[in-house]
Amino acid sequence: MKNISNAKDFVEIDNSDNFLHLTSIIPLAMGMRSYWKYFFLFIWMVMSVSCKKEKEAQPRTPLLTSGPWKLTALTFHGDWDGDGVVDPVDKDLFTEDSACTNDDRLTFNVDGSGTYDNGPDDCDYGVPQVLTFLWSFYNPYSGTTDEDVIKFKNFGFDALSIVELNSTTLKVKNLGSGWFQLYTYSH
Repeated sequence: MKNISNAKDFVEIDNSDNFLHLTSIIPLAMGMRSYWKYFFLFIWMVMSVSCKKEKEAQPRTPLLTSGPWKLTALTFHGDWDGDGVVDPVDKDLFTEDSACTNDDRLTFNVDGSGTYDNGPDDCDYGVPQVLTFLWSFYNPYSGTTDEDVIKFKNFGFDALSIVELNSTTLKVKNLGSGWFQLYTYSH
């Protein structure tokens, strides 16, 4: 059998009867069989890694209703001093706020109701100790159900945008015209 060393050895043409001799092609094809199985193995590995399903997002209702949320941070982003320019550093309202609001609890119930408890250090601003409200995942601006927005009824906010929600942290934004407040709650 002839040793195949370069491309012109793959195919031999016999000038006497003008037909293609397969004597040089068959050994090449036999050797390629092992390459093909490695090629298909490689393709299968790439496809199996790239076609994995993304982890589905956990529904937000169980996370939101998992227990009372305590305010742990509050920042203001915008023009705090009223000079017409957005301040370069966010204003920390949590450390400036008194203990009477830092112990407040926000609770969301599965049935769409909720409570805001002023906590043990109630400063008595003429607000009841416990406020009740209704909530839903609804975007009032688009008019659609949206698990990224909490719509309130009978509460101080119309809607809050969810920035982060997991088993221990709830971060929501109260959007204004050219400003926002970022509330961080924890269990």
